[in-house]
Amino acid sequence: NLYRELGNGKNIIIQTTPQKIEFFENSEEIISLRCENYFSIAITKKGVFSWGENSHGQLGIGNFEKQNVPKKIEFFSKSFSQIKFLTNDI
Repeated sequence: NLYRELGNGKNIIIQTTPQKIEFFENSEEIISLRCENYFSIAITKKGVFSWGENSHGQLGIGNFEKQNVPKKIEFFSKSFSQIKFLTNDI
């Protein structure tokens, strides 16, 4: 969790057990989840969210700060119906 990639809001570096992401109140909201080495991205019924390492702006949230909780990617707000189509969530 050095890069806050777990998204659990904690800045504890070593996590030896699975961690719940409290941000998502209902796991059924999540359509797709992608976890990488340094960041994660979730497509949900409420939009697209990212968290973790962001030193090059790779989270797409308009800044370069690490995020320890999911942050909505506003870029996808206007094209959310296209995302639903691509994930077969019609």
